[in-house]
Amino acid sequence: MSFNLSTATTPIDSNSNVEHFTKPNHPSYIISKFLSYLRQGFLCDIVFICDNGKIKRRIIAHRLIVSILSDYFRSLFENHKQTEIILNDIDPDIFEKIILYAYEGHLEIHSTDVTKILNLAHTFHITEIIEACCNFIKKQIQSSNCLGLYRFALKHNLQDLTQTIWNYILDHFSIIVQNNSEFLELPFDEMKRLLASATNKSIIRHDDGERYDPKCNQWTLITSFSRPKEALGIAVVNNELYIVGGFDACCNFIKKQIQSSNCLGLYRFALKHNLQDLTQTIWNYILDHFSIIVQNNSEFLELPFDEMKRLLASDDINVESEEIVYEAFISWLDYDFNRYNDHLAELFSLIRLPLIQRKYLTDYIDTNERFENNSLCQMLIIEAMRYHLAPEKRLTMKTIRTTPRKSTLGALYCFGGIDNTKNSQTIERYDFRTDCWQTDSYWNSRRSQFACIRLNKKLYICGGRDGLKTLNSIEIYDFHTKVWTIGPPMLTNRYDLGVGHIGGPLYAVGGHDGRVILDTVERFDPETSEWTYVASMTDARYTLGVAVLENRIYAVGGKDVSTSLREIEFFDPHTNRWSQCASMIKCRASVAVVSCNEFLYAIGGYELLATNKSIIRHDDGERYDPKCNQWTLITSFSRPKEALGIAVVNNELYIVGGFDSKFLNEMEKYDTETNKWKKCSSLGTKRVGACLIHLPNSINQSLNTLMLSQGNKNTSTNSHQMNRLILS
Repeated sequence: MSFNLSTATTPIDSNSNVEHFTKPNHPSYIISKFLSYLRQGFLCDIVFICDNGKIKRRIIAHRLIVSILSDYFRSLFENHKQTEIILNDIDPDIFEKIILYAYEGHLEIHSTDVTKILNLAHTFHITEIIEACCNFIKKQIQSSNCLGLYRFALKHNLQDLTQTIWNYILDHFSIIVQNNSEFLELPFDEMKRLLASATNKSIIRHDDGERYDPKCNQWTLITSFSRPKEALGIAVVNNELYIVGGFDACCNFIKKQIQSSNCLGLYRFALKHNLQDLTQTIWNYILDHFSIIVQNNSEFLELPFDEMKRLLASDDINVESEEIVYEAFISWLDYDFNRYNDHLAELFSLIRLPLIQRKYLTDYIDTNERFENNSLCQMLIIEAMRYHLAPEKRLTMKTIRTTPRKSTLGALYCFGGIDNTKNSQTIERYDFRTDCWQTDSYWNSRRSQFACIRLNKKLYICGGRDGLKTLNSIEIYDFHTKVWTIGPPMLTNRYDLGVGHIGGPLYAVGGHDGRVILDTVERFDPETSEWTYVASMTDARYTLGVAVLENRIYAVGGKDVSTSLREIEFFDPHTNRWSQCASMIKCRASVAVVSCNEFLYAIGGYELLATNKSIIRHDDGERYDPKCNQWTLITSFSRPKEALGIAVVNNELYIVGGFDSKFLNEMEKYDTETNKWKKCSSLGTKRVGACLIHLPNSINQSLNTLMLSQGNKNTSTNSHQMNRLILS
């Protein structure tokens, strides 16, 4: 018997004797059968080979079913002989979900894969899935994800979704800019569109203004300015109006949002769009917080070569030691060693290796396998070794690598002195990197005309006067605890004395006891806490300068009963004898004296003329060379002055305060190599006869450095210990 399909599918005539049979759930049955065939691989006539670069998978299907999804697939199947289709950059898991959707008509969309599904649906032109994904995304929009979703929708030309998200951004702008780091990374065009948009979607901004005349109660338009804008700052200066807004307002807002976690991205954004003021502000933040940024910010490890180079070359990185800069460089390098391997020596040369502790250098850098096969890197390591092994030649080895970064210089502390009417009780601290003085703590003392010296981590204040009373007492200040204690008193009351130390012992030299000028000298042993007399000077003197050079104590200038002095003598502790040496060119009382680079420097002071008792203050200094026993004048500073505080830092002399017929608070520094003076930031308080002390980082951070070295033993094999090392 034959079967006629066309007859079987012809609509049934109500008057015929033909029965019409409809199978229940037949469409579902057909789909279930095809799905069963799919799982069995039965009658499948197409294979999709999906390759996303990580996973490669073969996915089988029936052309007939898949072609239902879109015209894209129908055109793909026009070649009936093609049994395999390669799909590159396609996620196999997501594609398989879409194929199953063709059979089942059901698709599960999750927040974790919606953009992947939407991306594929967009590629294959599957309209209903695109709509489903867009509807799902609209329900998921939040302040934390809206900007990323907006860029995604814009990229795929999903106009309705783009507009929905854009409206959300405008409606929730204030929240978004606070809580979303993506806002800070917005491209220029999107930021521009945001700034030009209205949060209620109906604002027209103006590029003009109006002037009101209260006499006739009337407004008139004035000429337009550059572009329409709102929320402007405004001020009147010299009959002119000044307005600030637009990008200025936005940049000011961004400045308030800078953090260690976002500063590097913000810096690149500002640099890209030539926002110079914002760029500099962020750069300063990066320098200020370098040690924190390299710990907590993965963006640091992804810095481009040029930005890393600029950081390593900067004098203004805020670090406690050069070891931290090295650790940061190693972590950055190991994040992707091969990306800049050709530039290894160029970056390595920016690490100031000679300034790294010798043990650290030999134990952890010289043995580092990263540099073994690079001859230029090896030369840099050898240069650093020579710097440590031949300290007497360091002056001839001066390069940028032997110049400390400003933050590693430590700090200057200024104590005491007289400020106009009373003794100053503020202790001020100078930051070399910011060139700024700040109040550090307070010293509740009425002592003046004292001498002071630092022994390791403590400051010794010796003698002086309390009103008209001459003192022999000692006060000791601990820089770490910021606590004052009383030390053993000297054997003699002294003011306007000088102090110096050779090794451990401290020497108090000359001065005045309130009745006579002193030639006596006493020695303090910190281990026994005892004072003992040593040989007296040849000449009694006070307001003298004292410094140590080549294990000798030099007593320089000062004043005797009737006149100021230019005579010099030195004390040899091994022979317990004082000896004369060449006199200065000028008489100098209240002179500031230090030693630096095998020379002695006498700065400022005054000469008391014996004829009429008038005073001539000096605006210059002198340098003494013990090898040829000769003094030479150095260049003049800003003005004649006496009673200066003085300290040496990195081969430069710093002088503060003083007196030139009025009290001074200025600071100047002298470069011993160029023979030039330069002005620095002034003290907060005017001071005469102040004490200026340098506290180097090697003392302030000694414990940290020790921990850093101990923690770095595995540097050559595991570079990602920087967080722990720096935190140490």
